[in-house]
Amino acid sequence: MTVFAQAPAHAVVTYVGATSAFFDTGTFNDVIPPTNLGTYTNSGFTFTNLSLDLNNARILNSTSDIGAEPLGDTTPYLSVLNNGSVNVTIAGGATTLRFFIGSLDELNLITFNGDLANSFTGLQLLGLSATGCQNDPACNRFVEFSGPITSFSLTSGNNSFEVDSFTTAVPEPATWAMMILGFLGVGFMA
Repeated sequence: MTVFAQAPAHAVVTYVGATSAFFDTGTFNDVIPPTNLGTYTNSGFTFTNLSLDLNNARILNSTSDIGAEPLGDTTPYLSVLNNGSVNVTIAGGATTLRFFIGSLDELNLITFNGDLANSFTGLQLLGLSATGCQNDPACNRFVEFSGPITSFSLTSGNNSFEVDSFTTAVPEPATWAMMILGFLGVGFMA
């Protein structure tokens, strides 16, 4: 049985920023596309298709009428289609999450730890409306988030929300020790 730690409901995840760094690695390289996403695990990430229609989350490797290959990404990528939703859990949690987004727009939604107050759209992140700008570097970016992250969901209000190259960072042992001492201190004072 796998047990995932829950982040506190009041824990805030912040958007750190986006870079136009070149795409370098893929998360879905061992999948032969196109294929529907059921549940897939790689490098501590577990992706689960929550869509009523399993076709609403697919792993693709080219541009088609249901997904646009993120600019510069030559590896298989995840495409969350219209009304699709994918939940992603991170084994052990993380304090930093980075991933590559292709053709980001206002209809793409990222929600952290099941808390709608911790949600971001493409409009909020990069000021982008629904343009489908898959060939514009401004819409294809590595994004970074910071905070206690145990899970997040990717939802699309239209075709499509394309993502790849997920990485995390976790606190160093000294940071964990300070956090535990802090929790003990707060508990002692209560």
